[in-house]
Amino acid sequence: MNKFVWFSWAVVLLVNLSFCSIAVADKIQSIEVIGNQRIEKETIISKLGVSTGDELNPEKENDILLTMHYTKFFKDVSLDFVDGKLVVNVQEAPLVTEVKLVNDSGAITEKVLLTMITIKAGDMLIDSDLQENITRLTEEYKSAGFFLVKVTSEIHNVNNGGVVLTFKIIEGPRVFIKKILFVGNDYYSDKKLSSVLLCKEKSWSNFNSPLTLYNVMYIEKDKELLQQFYRNSGFMNCNISSSVELSPAKDSVVITYIIDEDKRFYLGELSLETSISSINSQELSKFLKVKPNTLFNSANLHSISQKITDVLQKQGLYQVRVYPKFRYRSDSSSVVDIVFVIDFDKEIYIRNINILGNTITQDHVIRREIELIEGDALSERKLETTKKNINRLNFIDDVSISMVPVTDSDYCDVLVKIKEGRNLRGIGLSGGYNSITGLIGSFSFSWDNIMGTGRLIKGELSVAKKNSSQSISIIDPNFNGSGFVGRFHLFHIGKDPINSKKATNAEKYKEYYSHINPEKVTSAKKYKGEYYSHNVFGTGFEVDRKLTEHFIGTLGYTIKSDKGETISDEIIQQIYGEKHDFIYSIIDGAITYNRTDNFRRPKNGYLMRYGVSFSGLGGTVKYLKNTVMAKFFKSFLDNKVTFMFVTRFNNIRGALGEEVKVYDLLKVNQDHLRGFTGIGPKIQAIDLRIGGTNSYTASAELFVPIGLPDELNARGSIFMDIGSVWGGDNIGIINRVTDSEKFNLRASVGLGLTFDIIGQPIKFFYAVPIKREKYDEVEKFGFSLDLYS
Repeated sequence: MNKFVWFSWAVVLLVNLSFCSIAVADKIQSIEVIGNQRIEKETIISKLGVSTGDELNPEKENDILLTMHYTKFFKDVSLDFVDGKLVVNVQEAPLVTEVKLVNDSGAITEKVLLTMITIKAGDMLIDSDLQENITRLTEEYKSAGFFLVKVTSEIHNVNNGGVVLTFKIIEGPRVFIKKILFVGNDYYSDKKLSSVLLCKEKSWSNFNSPLTLYNVMYIEKDKELLQQFYRNSGFMNCNISSSVELSPAKDSVVITYIIDEDKRFYLGELSLETSISSINSQELSKFLKVKPNTLFNSANLHSISQKITDVLQKQGLYQVRVYPKFRYRSDSSSVVDIVFVIDFDKEIYIRNINILGNTITQDHVIRREIELIEGDALSERKLETTKKNINRLNFIDDVSISMVPVTDSDYCDVLVKIKEGRNLRGIGLSGGYNSITGLIGSFSFSWDNIMGTGRLIKGELSVAKKNSSQSISIIDPNFNGSGFVGRFHLFHIGKDPINSKKATNAEKYKEYYSHINPEKVTSAKKYKGEYYSHNVFGTGFEVDRKLTEHFIGTLGYTIKSDKGETISDEIIQQIYGEKHDFIYSIIDGAITYNRTDNFRRPKNGYLMRYGVSFSGLGGTVKYLKNTVMAKFFKSFLDNKVTFMFVTRFNNIRGALGEEVKVYDLLKVNQDHLRGFTGIGPKIQAIDLRIGGTNSYTASAELFVPIGLPDELNARGSIFMDIGSVWGGDNIGIINRVTDSEKFNLRASVGLGLTFDIIGQPIKFFYAVPIKREKYDEVEKFGFSLDLYS
């Protein structure tokens, strides 16, 4: 028995000693680094994350290797651990001394390509970084239509372990879309489906459009658009696939979309299903009311889910998930019942937000448009708002947002992939003609997203026979990091408001100025030439901010000098009652409520704006001006036909005990009342239109397609405009003015035409006044054209 006890204790002792020896063996007693040439041993050891005395296990070894990989100092790292000695074997990554480009054609400039390459002279060359840059260059060329591009790299060793990195690019031919075909579309015509797509067949009308180039990303986007179109039109089980055939010359492709329409479904009953006791289903049932025989529409169902989610989140239920579940009544039935399921969703948090594709735009410019930050709980609604925010940036063509789950955790990475616009710098030309100023020409330039900052600079020069204007503006979408949009502008306006050359009877002028000193007025002819100049110089600053999802507030300040010069200041004083030499100091404010569906080309919704301007914070002119504007849009027939109604009312009155200056009276021209270049109060003796204290315009217009190719975006329109200018009871010269106090309505009807050339709009209109006064200035035809490089 004693022998058994002693034997048992001996076994236990041996086992413990063996564990002790293993524990001693698993502790790091020393660290040795081999293979390093440029990097100091101490620097490498500091990066390991372990030190002598620490235990080493397989998990820790993996952490060390990952840490060393992320330093981007080494091409390869391996570990050996023998008798407590950790040996770190490193192969240093070569040092890049120069980056070169060899391009067989140069369709994309070397300057642009170098900005896309993230490997710079002085960096360590890592294989993963090199492959990432090759992929980036390849994708850029493919987006420009060079589908067959080949990008390779060459590494040439130089002295002291350095390398020269050369990217070789063989562009190949540019690949255009020759034809787009549809197979299986029994319900919709090819023309109808083509109108849904982003991509277009190459033709004379769109030869410079990037949408005629073969781009895999655009093809995938078009498949999504077709799927959405069908599923919003009742075809809930529709599936879309595509195939691409390259021409023998490898310069064009034929794209075929294969469509499995399946049958069309109508909505049956809509109901709620939830196990959450605190939810009041009766309160939410108001969102489930639909008309009989309503077509299945995926977008409408998503909207209902979102409305229910919004209500529940306002009640504090932030972790709910709302989604539709379909119940088919039978295999042969075309009616589907929808059950909106509400349950608690697992809270997912954001670990990292990564932005890809911003080769020009600085990272923070995109990041400030993202409604979430790292560490926040994931919110589908905020992701949708983020996508809208980024899409609103003029220099972004497309954006996609995806989530990448992090294994075995409640976290995910958010991937924001953008495609930057290519036409960020442009010039514009516009022209017109009217009987007052004759030919009008305008030149403008713009540079969007300056140096990747998101800022915009633009300028304009406009010249007519008697008028000219120049302006330059800088817009910062995040002024000084405040979240406000800031606008700074300088401007000059020179014009001749007295149209003396239009008068044919010199005796009118002689009689009008007969009371002026005869020594100064020797001949009426003296006043028929260019005797009057009017110059305005000014600068201003404006900020606006999004107050809620739909409200935007604006605040601005402008200071300007307004001076008129003539042969004799007595003439101006006789006409206007005072010398023309003023300083304006103006505070502007506005509130805008925007519920339109598109920021640039709305199809549905409405917009309202109220603005107020006060001149009198210093300066010599005191007035208060109010402006009200409203726009309404409604589209029909799959958004092909659009009705637009716009109305504006303006009022100006004197402030701080002063009357309104004649120069500040309100005027209306063909910008808002087509067919007229001037209406309202005027001094007929010298044919001078002075304006009034009130103005009103309204326009109703119906836009319709006119059968031209879709890529022209051609629309015809029929419109009716009405307007009036009146008021001026307190103005000193009013006893010499015609049509001063009456609200005499003018009206015109006409036709318009708008289409795109090289992706930019050209507009024409022909308007016929149907209600006018005999002293109104009429101009029936007008046009404008914008061209961008």
